[in-house]
Order: sequence, then structure tokens, then C-alpha cells
Amino acid sequence: MIFFIFVSLNIILVLLFLVYLFIFGLKVYDLLMTDVPFVPTKDIAVAEAIKLLDLNNNSVLYDLGCGNAKVLLEAKRLFPQIKAVGIEKGLIPFFFARWATRKTNIKIVYQNIFKTDLAKATHIYCYLYPKVIARLMPIMEKQCAKGTMIVTCDYPFVGKTSEKIVKVEHDGKLSRNLFLYRI
Repeated sequence: MIFFIFVSLNIILVLLFLVYLFIFGLKVYDLLMTDVPFVPTKDIAVAEAIKLLDLNNNSVLYDLGCGNAKVLLEAKRLFPQIKAVGIEKGLIPFFFARWATRKTNIKIVYQNIFKTDLAKATHIYCYLYPKVIARLMPIMEKQCAKGTMIVTCDYPFVGKTSEKIVKVEHDGKLSRNLFLYRI
């Protein structure tokens, strides 16, 4: 009997260790294969970003690097008729976003943002590093229709003048500035 318990505990420990290795492996993969780490937007900044985007029921909102899909979920809650699409390259955030949106019609796509067709977007939100934003702007200018609204969090497009800047007041160091652009 004691032998059976000992063997069962060892099997459980080995399984837990394998799960840990799998999750650790995904995290390492994300760090090596993505350009931006997963940093969720503060709730107060999400609300301000949605106001700044000036969404309506005909909007098609793309969140580039959607992380946990927080922005898309809130936008969809406030504007149920919009089409919401999240693009995510990190495996762990992608699975979080898919899980969070499983009971909605928000579309989460596992894809590199530089290979995403943005032609249908009327509104775009992104919280990305400056070097990624700089690579993304020419793609947006080429693919997006005139009038497409873009909101970036914390990092502006270098060399572009924003239409509006919103300072988000809270205690943290991130999600403090929102920049609005229009193609």
C-alpha cells in the first residue's frame, strides 16, 4: 500500500514538472519569437482609448498585439455591433485572449502583425514598442483607408504628428499616454 502511494506521488510530481516545463518553454518561445512582451493596458487607459477611438456600431476595430483581449472585450461591451479582431503572435497571450473571448464573436488570430491585412480596419489600437510602431506605420498607410483612426499607448509614431494626446492619470508608470492618429 505504501509503495502504491509513493509511486502515485512520484507520477503526480513528474506530471507537474512536465506541465511546468511546457509553460516555461512557451514563455521562452514567446520571448525569442515576439518583438514585444505582453504588458496589459491599465483599465483606466482602456476606457480612455475607447473614448479616443470614437467607435460606432459600424466600426471594425483591430487590436495589434491584443494580449489578453482586454481592449476588444471592453469595446465590444460598449459597442456590441462592432466587429472586433485581435492579432497576437505570442502563444501564451494568444491562448489567454482566445479563452477570454470564447463566448463572444471577437475574432482572435495567431499571426504576425506585419503580415496582417489591415484594409478592413476602421479603427486600430496598439500598445507596442517604438521600433515596432515605426515598422508598422508604412504598412498602415499603405493598407488602411483614409480616415482610419489609430490609437497607440505610451509610444507615439516617430516623425508623425498626433491629432490628440490624452494623459491618463493613475499611480503606475505604464499606460500613461494615448496618441491619436488618422490615416
